[in-house]
Amino acid sequence: MDSKEMKNQAEYIWNRLDDLAKNDPDAYKKFIEKQMEEQKIFTSSPEPRICLQTKALGNESEIVFINICAWKKIPYPETEDEPVKLFAGMKTSKKLKNGQTETVLPVAINDKLYEECTDTDLNKNALFGLILNLTEDTLKTKISRDYRNYKELYKGDLPADPRTLFITNSQIQNEKDILQMAQTVNSPEDLLKKLSMNEKTENGLDTAKIDTKFEMDELLGKRDEKKSKNKKDLIQEIKETNTDFSHLPRPEHTLTEMPKYNERPAKFVLKIKLPTVSSVAECDLNISEESVELIVEDKYYFTLTFPSAISEDDASAKFNKKTSCLTLNVPLK
Repeated sequence: MDSKEMKNQAEYIWNRLDDLAKNDPDAYKKFIEKQMEEQKIFTSSPEPRICLQTKALGNESEIVFINICAWKKIPYPETEDEPVKLFAGMKTSKKLKNGQTETVLPVAINDKLYEECTDTDLNKNALFGLILNLTEDTLKTKISRDYRNYKELYKGDLPADPRTLFITNSQIQNEKDILQMAQTVNSPEDLLKKLSMNEKTENGLDTAKIDTKFEMDELLGKRDEKKSKNKKDLIQEIKETNTDFSHLPRPEHTLTEMPKYNERPAKFVLKIKLPTVSSVAECDLNISEESVELIVEDKYYFTLTFPSAISEDDASAKFNKKTSCLTLNVPLK
């Protein structure tokens, strides 16, 4: 687009805005407020929340740090069926004098969703499991699930503009390109599209969201699996796997019926031993009022029909890392 075309577009935009301001001041005010709010979100920066430290499997000398950041710019799932969006940034590696290698990868998630997913240990472990899988896919190497929280919220030096952490090498050529991408808000074409749309909301404004310059590297798992009439997912699905699990071993288990006691309803307590499992993030657990199904990819497959109908909505699960035992408390109906 040459300078003359840009000038004509700018004049057209201002004329349309002037018309809107004269003919419908309220709609003009709402339109401007909406643009400013979207611009605020679009130009927001990722904020460090926690750093996970683990290591590469098969290479004890490689230490992996995952800087998890909350970022308003990452879309929040609009429905329970919409996949969670995780955004992996640019990795950096450094060779240390002792022969070890430090690899650092930034990962971003919507700020509101991060708070929701870290409110309980079960949800937090499931989220971190998704992030570990994304890290493996990004680094193209297997990493240990035996992670710990790094002593600082962020490993390394946080850049003055943290958004530059999430621009991949293929998207940039030089420092000028980085700044241009980090500061881009809306193009004139986007604004023209908004102003000329025939379909309006009830307040007369277009509801189309701003298109970002960044694409999510991975769509992993789901925030909440769609609840069917008879099913409830207790642990998020991490990724699609082969649906034939008949070749996997069935883990040892015990099922105990606990009678009603005072205010506590009668319940089943199911304990499943998973000796090679180190984290609940490896587990995919589904439960209905008649049965329970557990899948640990490439390790275990377990299914059980309950002797009596249970209340799946009140079921809870807890994983003990020390004993590698998954315990389900399932109230009877």
